[in-house]
Amino acid sequence: MKLQIVREGEWRVLAVCTERGDCDLLDFLEGKTDQAYDLIREAANKLPDNAEVQYHLAAVLAKKGDKDEAVKLLRKAVSGQLPASVKPEAQKLLEQLTK
Repeated sequence: MKLQIVREGEWRVLAVCTERGDCDLLDFLEGKTDQAYDLIREAANKLPDNAEVQYHLAAVLAKKGDKDEAVKLLRKAVSGQLPASVKPEAQKLLEQLTK
């Protein structure tokens, strides 16, 4: 599985793709936390070992106010195989939530 993030105006789209190129899109509209949560939770359940998906779930949980669960997922994601492009964001969010 491979993740790709694309920005289109106010949209942030996370695509979860297979090796063959089949993709499922996860749509993030800034301020639409509940919609993002449903989509990213489903992806996280399907990809429990994918650190990047877990990071995105943690970010949505933090926005929803579920700090404890977000911190738990962020710690796992930061110690996992996060891409270099995402790891600084994840570490920054973890630091903010644990102050």
